[in-house]
Amino acid sequence: MSCMTQLLIVLQLRTEMIDSGDPIDAVYLDFRKAFDSVSHQRLHIKIAAYGINGKVLEWIQPFLNDHKQRVVMNNCLSAWFGCV
Repeated sequence: MSCMTQLLIVLQLRTEMIDSGDPIDAVYLDFRKAFDSVSHQRLHIKIAAYGINGKVLEWIQPFLNDHKQRVVMNNCLSAWFGCV
């Protein structure tokens, strides 16, 4: 699913919730720079220090362990890159 499609679906669902009077809670996380520039152990400690714990911290933890990425450009895949 593309980012645009996902964004449109979320917008539609939120509009329906607002129309029906339902409350909406949202959390936006962008770990891109954190993954690429900070050791994952250090990031985990900082996240916990900000009071993020329990299920949310358990959800974030897999992103910090053995994180790998690669780039797709013109249908060509780069080699896998393991982050710090």
